Amino acid sequence: MGRSYDDFGPAYRIGYEGYALYGAKGGTFDEREADLRKNYEATHPKIAWNEARPASRAAWQRFQE
Repeated sequence: MGRSYDDFGPAYRIGYEGYALYGAKGGTFDEREADLRKNYEATHPKIAWNEARPASRAAWQRFQE
């Protein structure tokens, strides 16, 4: 069974909120990943960070453009 967009919602949100907090000031996803993961895991997501990480990174990069 595949994952739905809603399953990845928290990961996308952490990515774009993280960019607003850290990336807009020059930080990179890799530099702030520990903070992003901590924030993500605090939301009690349906999926583990290692599976959600690509969605979060994609959202970060989308706002970087």
